[in-house]
Parts: sequence; structure tokens; C-alpha cells
Amino acid sequence: MTRDDIIRIAEKSGIKFRKHLEDFHSPYCDGIYIEEMEAFVQLIAAAEREACAKVADDGCFLHDDSPEAKFGKACAAAIRARGKK
Repeated sequence: MTRDDIIRIAEKSGIKFRKHLEDFHSPYCDGIYIEEMEAFVQLIAAAEREACAKVADDGCFLHDDSPEAKFGKACAAAIRARGKK
């Protein structure tokens, strides 16, 4: 998720966001600097990715070498890989 994505989501959620404030060295929104918000959002996204990957892993209740299990493991790996971009 990019900084622009985070700003767009913050604005869409109703957070009052000031991108350009001469008084501050960093963009500022409702008492939170964008760097703090960005770190928070990245942690939330990572937690959600891991929860989704775990569902894919746990859905592989059949034999570990079955096509379904391999597909679930591949999906889980792909979900986790999204966080490494």
C-alpha cells in the first residue's frame, strides 16, 4: 500500500487531513503525522494478509500432497508475498 493509498483511504474515512501545512515538517492529519499513520496502516495490512494466508493454509485439511492442499499452500504463499513488495 502506497502513501497515496493511505492518504486516499484516510480522506475517504473522514479523517481530516492536511497535506500542506507550512507549520509542520511533515503532512499532518488529526494529530497524527503521516509517518505514524503509514506505519499503523502497514501493520494492519500485514495482520490481515497473515490472517488470510492462515485461512488458505488451514483450508488444506486434506492430505498434504493433494492438489487442493498444494493450491491452498500456493495461495497462502502468494498472499504473504504481497507484503514483501
